[in-house]
Amino acid sequence: MTLTIALLGAIYGDILRRNIARQQRWVSTTRIMVVVLLALTLFWDTERLARAMGEEFAANIAANPRQLVTVTIYSAKSLELPPDHVVETRIGGTESAYRYRYTGLRLLQRSGDKYLMLNDAWEPATGRVFVIKDSGDLRMEFTPG
Repeated sequence: MTLTIALLGAIYGDILRRNIARQQRWVSTTRIMVVVLLALTLFWDTERLARAMGEEFAANIAANPRQLVTVTIYSAKSLELPPDHVVETRIGGTESAYRYRYTGLRLLQRSGDKYLMLNDAWEPATGRVFVIKDSGDLRMEFTPG
């Protein structure tokens, strides 16, 4: 961030020198180099800010995964999810469109047609993230945490 501010200050100083003192501006090569460096530092600052915010968001979720939306999944066939805090219940008869219900899941994120979910007892050291692809065989219900 300091380098970005220094480059902005140098550009501002160059503009002031030309407008107030009527002195010659930097040669075009110097101006181009400063602008390129400024663009690079802005990208770098943006990346660092995004990483810091992402890490803070992840730490917040890791500290309290129960703040995430609760998901109940109805499926025509068994999803064979591990039984650690994900409850599979057989429902309906053979004529039912959905024969299995899964509870104990929390929605982490949706990306395209995939849902990333945690189980209710998720912990950073031992937890799993489940990736479930959306299809016509699934119905999902979302309930606030």
